[in-house]
Amino acid sequence: YMTSSPNRHLVKVIINHTTTEDNNDQWDEVTAKVIDGGLYHYTYAALGDSITRGENSATGYSPMFGDRYTDFVSKTTGMIVNNHGIGGTRITYTDNQKGMVTRVHQLGSADIYSVFGGTNDFAANVPMGERGSGNMNHFKPAFEHICQTLRETGKKCFIITPIKRSNTMTPN
Repeated sequence: YMTSSPNRHLVKVIINHTTTEDNNDQWDEVTAKVIDGGLYHYTYAALGDSITRGENSATGYSPMFGDRYTDFVSKTTGMIVNNHGIGGTRITYTDNQKGMVTRVHQLGSADIYSVFGGTNDFAANVPMGERGSGNMNHFKPAFEHICQTLRETGKKCFIITPIKRSNTMTPN
């Protein structure tokens, strides 16, 4: 499974952490798959909270599981990843200007965007609100604003739904 791309050596640098074996055949196979996948030159901007950032407050904000999910995306696709995760942030507007509804305008240009948030809004009992109301202190209109802003870029965007918080017993 080989390719003759002029960028083959650059892709090897990008994915050099995907294997611990010193096996050139394996490197060539992984390199070819990344190049043939067509994503190695794309940029990916990930907007989120501590889960995106890959930090855990219980361990002094060190990576939770070793690599962040954005690192995994970079290693397996070769994409250039810009991690815009900030611990403790919400989808909604916040006085410190770190809410995702504010930060979505600071992402810069990318080929692919993702939004992973909502668990801190849930923990803070942020009101759901009504779509179209324009109230960025409420979840639905703030989330709608983020989606509309990213949709207007004309680029690919995906949403990662919030994970269940450990201190909740009811479905959310």
